[in-house]
Amino acid sequence: MADATVFIKYSEKSVCYGQMAAVAGATLTITSAPTWTLYGPTGAVVSSLTGQAVTGYTTSPSVQVVQVWQDFNPSTYALPLGIYTLVFTMAVTGSDGIARVEEPSLWINVVADSS
Repeated sequence: MADATVFIKYSEKSVCYGQMAAVAGATLTITSAPTWTLYGPTGAVVSSLTGQAVTGYTTSPSVQVVQVWQDFNPSTYALPLGIYTLVFTMAVTGSDGIARVEEPSLWINVVADSS
């Protein structure tokens, strides 16, 4: 299940965020460049939209919450209207020394532009 849902008009850009929070008193550091993958309404990967570099991410070491983000415009990828799942993949290391791979996700509902 996705962490959140966003509605994006077909020709508009929206910044989509994913994040991971550490437990109280702990911190996280992103240890390699995060990526994103888009899954279509059927659950299959959207062709050529796998392992894409994100627009940006938290570069500060040892923070309570790490974030990744992607400037997303459905028309850039010629996506049909529908519901998609955007999955961010980020490698993080906690202040406990444990390395993890986190995958926050969003449901993106691509809707028609208003007339």
